[in-house]
Amino acid sequence: MVLVYLKKSGDSTFIEKIINRVSQIKSSEKVGVRYMQRWEEEAIIKHDAHEEGRAEGREEGREEERLVSVKNVMRSFKVTAEQAMESLGIPEGEYEKYLSKL
Repeated sequence: MVLVYLKKSGDSTFIEKIINRVSQIKSSEKVGVRYMQRWEEEAIIKHDAHEEGRAEGREEGREEERLVSVKNVMRSFKVTAEQAMESLGIPEGEYEKYLSKL
């Protein structure tokens, strides 16, 4: 459709080259198969990237919630950050990560 419009709106040799190339691609089964394979690969990559982004967002949300919980426990019970994290069951290996954000 777009090519038909472009063809009618002006007689540029560039537009003719595009039209000819599209026609060649459409008529070649081999090219069509490669195009579809590439399209599928790109769709998979986009899907994986989207899922990875969602997972990262969920992890960031959990970390923010833990940080809020640590602050609340510290304030409510007048304890150190380490004591708050211990009472919340945060693994000791993650203490530094949260301490740096307090």
